Amino acid sequence: NFITVGGDVPPEYYLTNLTETSKEDMENVVVSRGSSYEREFTVELPGTVIRWEFITNDHDINFGWHQKSGTKRRRFLPTMTEMSEVVPMKRRNSHIIPESGSLLCSTAGIYVMKFDNSYSWTRSKEVFYSVKLLPPDTELSVPQMATEEDGTGEEEEFYECNYNTDTTS
Repeated sequence: NFITVGGDVPPEYYLTNLTETSKEDMENVVVSRGSSYEREFTVELPGTVIRWEFITNDHDINFGWHQKSGTKRRRFLPTMTEMSEVVPMKRRNSHIIPESGSLLCSTAGIYVMKFDNSYSWTRSKEVFYSVKLLPPDTELSVPQMATEEDGTGEEEEFYECNYNTDTTS
């Protein structure tokens, strides 16, 4: 069967059927209008892979990953944690199709996942997400991950973090 212009789309092609089943195994959070949500993950071994997937209900959301790189003392102000962006913040249409990706961590440290809804003045966003930390000895090589499909017909995003936190050199 082919889908033609003006024709009926068979129910098995509906995207809502793809996302409803996977939400059961995910954590969920509501990101209020004008705010953001951050969650930290500690990577203890270089070569660890962080894999994620998320879905939103009804609207897009800004998403990215950062790595904490230390603290900065400021005169007469509280100490500020410095973070470097390892997966660029970008608005994702995860209400249309689930977003997934992987990050190869070349250094140990604290990685921060961020959902940012600060651009929205009127809508809160409900986010369902799943994050897995795969140790370096997992039998999943980088080339396989870069081309692996997530079942939706789209290739997942793959990032490699080469940020060096060593300040002694």
